[in-house]
Amino acid sequence: MPVFTTEEGISSIKPITLIEVFYKAVNTNPSEMALYYSDTAGNWIGVDYQTYYKHVSNFAKALISIGIKSYRCLNILGNNSPEWFYAFLGGIHASVVPVGIYPTNSS
Repeated sequence: MPVFTTEEGISSIKPITLIEVFYKAVNTNPSEMALYYSDTAGNWIGVDYQTYYKHVSNFAKALISIGIKSYRCLNILGNNSPEWFYAFLGGIHASVVPVGIYPTNSS
C-alpha cells in the first residue's frame, strides 16, 4: 500500500519504519545499551544494539526456516523479557505481524 505525502506540512515528512529506526540505532551505536533487564537475583544486565540485532536476526531466520508465511500473525506469549523483544522485532524482520499475548489474558 503506497504512502501518500504532500509538498508541505507534517505530511511532507518521509515516513520511516520501525526497522529503519532499529537499523540506524544498530549502525550508529552498536556498543550502546539497547535494553536492560534484571535476572532472577535482581541484577541488571544490559544488551547492546549489536547483540540485540544478532538475536533479532537469528529469530527472523528461524521463522523463515520453518516456513512461516509473510503477513501472518505471530503470537508471542510471555512476560516482559529480552526474548519477547527479540521475537517481536524478529517477527517484523521475517515479514510477519507480531502480536503479544500476556500470560494472564484469559480471553
